[in-house]
Amino acid sequence: MEKEIRSFEELEEEALKLSGECGKVVLAVICAEESETLKAIHSVKKRGIIDGILIGNKEKIEDICKKEGIPLSDFEIMDSSDEVDASRKGVKLVREEKADFLMKGLLPTSVLMKAVLDKENGLRTERIMSHVAVLKPPDYKLLLMSDSGINVKPDPERKIEIIKNAVEVAHILGKKKPKVALLTALDKVTEKMPATIEAAKVVELWKKEKIKDAIVEGPLAFDDAISKHAASVKNLEGEVPGDADILIVDDVEVGNALYKALVYFSPTRICGVVYGAKAPVVLGSRSDNEDIRFYSIVLGAYIMYSKRRNSYDRD
Repeated sequence: MEKEIRSFEELEEEALKLSGECGKVVLAVICAEESETLKAIHSVKKRGIIDGILIGNKEKIEDICKKEGIPLSDFEIMDSSDEVDASRKGVKLVREEKADFLMKGLLPTSVLMKAVLDKENGLRTERIMSHVAVLKPPDYKLLLMSDSGINVKPDPERKIEIIKNAVEVAHILGKKKPKVALLTALDKVTEKMPATIEAAKVVELWKKEKIKDAIVEGPLAFDDAISKHAASVKNLEGEVPGDADILIVDDVEVGNALYKALVYFSPTRICGVVYGAKAPVVLGSRSDNEDIRFYSIVLGAYIMYSKRRNSYDRD
């Protein structure tokens, strides 16, 4: 069983510890010619958690590194002709086990994801891909949220797969039997609000699959999921109200808005990766702050260290 991670600091410390036990994982950065991306990667590299391969316009990458005081000797730099070429080269590195996970640099998400999802040469698995965010609110435990960036309007069957991805990340973070809340605006099913009907359907599907490594309940409003006071006042029954480990949003619009509201209007710390491919993908926004970039890389590294350690244990 994984150690339960309770803070971003613990996540960082455990990733550093595992880097010494398992050998450093390698991050391949696609179109790395962007200063904020390079500074974040360099910070995690200096911490001793990763090694990195920078893919993109070699001349521009070197110029930025010199400007930012990043030693060129710290990274392997791989030249590429354009965004498509860089994406293919990064994916190939992971397929050939020369890199362990990917990070998006200065290119459109659609270009990178096209290479990741390529049926012949990509990183697809039988699973869907979804964005899994890890949050640390000031007065609440470590909390996961999905999906705020990949699946636009998932149906109940697809939400089951989104839950499975989030639950697997929760297990990696040491949450033995995570409590999953299906978020809507109400805690009751009503025909006037289709999201509540879908939430009830997801709960039904989850029970039919007889998956015992997580508890899934809903519909639940946001306060119902994370506030014991709200759950008590409303007399809500179940194991999830007031104690959720994972929040599942109805669609990407809700998820994206909630994610950005937490970033800009609260002291909640946040990071995340795209999960479900053969390797995690760090899909940051150009507006992400240094903390989000740093810990998203650390999260991706920790996931890969966990998988590597478990592989050693099986051997």
